[in-house]
Formats: sequence, C-alpha cells, structure tokens
Amino acid sequence: MVEPTSHLGMQGMQQLSCQSCCQQYWGKVGVHYRCPYCLYCRCCRLSMGCDCEIGSRNKSEGDALKAVVDIMERMFLDGDKDVTFELMDGQEYAHKAVLKASSEAWGSMLASEMKERNGVIKLPDVNCVAMRVFLRLLYTGHVNPEDWASFNKKDACSPTAPPLSILLTVVLVAKRYMVSTVLSLATQALKSRLGTAKRKSDVVTFETIFASAIAADVGALRLAALDLGRSFDSLRTKYMSKELRPEVQFELEAIWSTPPSPSKRVRLE
Repeated sequence: MVEPTSHLGMQGMQQLSCQSCCQQYWGKVGVHYRCPYCLYCRCCRLSMGCDCEIGSRNKSEGDALKAVVDIMERMFLDGDKDVTFELMDGQEYAHKAVLKASSEAWGSMLASEMKERNGVIKLPDVNCVAMRVFLRLLYTGHVNPEDWASFNKKDACSPTAPPLSILLTVVLVAKRYMVSTVLSLATQALKSRLGTAKRKSDVVTFETIFASAIAADVGALRLAALDLGRSFDSLRTKYMSKELRPEVQFELEAIWSTPPSPSKRVRLE
C-alpha cells in the first residue's frame, strides 16, 4: 500500500480504497486525490487523461469537466438509442453517433453496406453485464457497482470494482473494435490486479489475466505480466513444473529458460 513518506504526512489523512482497481492507499481528507496505482480520479471519475491534480486546473475548468461527465451519464441512461447489441443473455443499447466517434471499426460497420448498418450488432460471446460496464466506461469513463450487483460475488475483488471476468470481457470487446479509450482504462485496472495477484502469490488470477492478454493480443498487458513475472517465485515454480496453460507457458520462455522435460528412460536392473 502506498503510504505518506513522513509522519507529518499522516496528519489529516485516511486509508482509502480505489473504486477502480481496489487498491488501498492513503489520501488527505477533504482534498482532491487519485489512486497512485491506476490513477483513478475521485473528482472527475476518470482514470486516464485526468488533469485534476492540485493546482493543475482552476475550479471553473474542473466544474466544466464534471459537467461533461454528467451530460454523458445522462446520455448513457437515455432510452432513445438507435443501436442494439444482441448478446448471449439479452440486449444492450447505444447511440450510433457515440459508437462511430469512439471506434473507426464501428464507424465503418454502421455506415457501410455491412449487415450492421441496420443498427444491430451481434456479440454472442458477450454477456449483458460486461457490455453495460463497457458502455458506461465508453460514455463516462467510470464504472457503477450497480451494473454488476447481480453478478457472481465470488468473482469480485471488492464491492466497488468490476469482477475479473467482466473486466476481461471489457478488454476483449475494446480490443476487437479498437476502442482505445476503454482499452486504456481497462488495461490499467488489469495491470494493477496483476500486481495485486503477485503480492498475494495468487498464481491462478495472474495466469487468468495473462492468458486473456495473450488471447486478445493486448501488448501493454502482456509486457506488464512478463515484467512482474520475473520476480514472481510462485509463478516460476509452476512454470518449471509445466503446470501453467500452454500459451502462458510459452510466453514465459521470453524471460526464463525452457524447463527440462522429464526423461522416460530407465536403466534395466
């Protein structure tokens, strides 16, 4: 946990929990702060591109930014949407203008002679909870725990952070349709969870995130996993005994030598 560098720094501070990546850190009461791990801003609720640091923006600019976020929140909740996402367990909706502005891939699909031009996009491998989290991030840059309140509680790292499986699906959709803003937000959150998994010696979670990064070809996340993996003793033990998923096992050969294969030859006695 990130702590103040001196005892005097403790005055007026309290232990906080990031609403984005679940990390614990110290923040000053009554003063703007943001998570030192994923840069989640509690003022404007943005993780990337936030300029709300103390002294970096005057009050009017900060108010304007919050006003924009509030407007996008109302748009997200608006029922007058013209694009339907047909998902594995239902439907979610969005504005065509927002989708086209956020992704060249969607812009081409919705403007060309492709079948999606009628306003229906089929994503049979994505569930409604993940899509709603994705769309809220797209519109507002933040998440709302109510979106996954009915989801599997065992899959959540905290009540205020999306379950891991949901976050991994968000990355998959963002990468598939080249939605850079959402991809950056989700990637930063997953990088933080990789660090948490390492600190807790949680090889299963680390491997799950790493495997998803490989499958979706998210370079920043793959590099972060390799960098953290260098000093992750529990992961190395699994690697040397060849107990990891094949794709993860292969990727780790970039930092470690190939583990020896057990010999099946026995001496005749």
